[in-house]
Amino acid sequence: MIKVIGKQGVLLTDQEFQCYRLAKRLRQRALWRTIFSLYRIVWPELLDSVEWSSVLWRKLSQLIVLATVWPLLVLWGLTVYLIGLIKFPFKLLQTWLVPNALRAPGEKTLMGIHNAFGPVLDLDQKDYIACIDGWVLILFGAGVALDKNLSIYLLQVSSERKDIDHRTGAVAEGLRSNLSVAREYLSRDLGHYLSSGHSRHTSRQQSS
Repeated sequence: MIKVIGKQGVLLTDQEFQCYRLAKRLRQRALWRTIFSLYRIVWPELLDSVEWSSVLWRKLSQLIVLATVWPLLVLWGLTVYLIGLIKFPFKLLQTWLVPNALRAPGEKTLMGIHNAFGPVLDLDQKDYIACIDGWVLILFGAGVALDKNLSIYLLQVSSERKDIDHRTGAVAEGLRSNLSVAREYLSRDLGHYLSSGHSRHTSRQQSS
């Protein structure tokens, strides 16, 4: 089954259209989340990257500095929030419009989907991983998605590069290179989704 979306006449298979909708839905959810993240006014995002010292006197020094600049941080957080609030209606509207740069995937692989739907992938790392994992489920089925998904591959790549925090077990932040490598490995191992058993089964169901 082929779907046509937008005035550009982009042709997508039913599964590709589901992938596009998932990415769009995650983007909309992320936008709404920023509106309701009022705590960011008093705790701006930049404070998440602060590394607190384990030495007591150093940690106390950090707290004193933080308390000193707190009014400026709150002012900064409020400014960022208000700017986001002003931009929110326009960004939300954009998610309902088909981007001019949107194209049907030329290569029927996970990387092909990623490259084609780049215009709607303005997601943070957590949502992006959820999006890719969702695509694997849609394109290759639940059985494949259990063993082959971006979450697993990212942990493997990060572990090989020793980029996992041994205290928390979390993948180190900001590792786009790890993410790219994991995505390429995953796409290579999954192969073409139109030739997968799940895709053939779905196509037979749609034609019957």
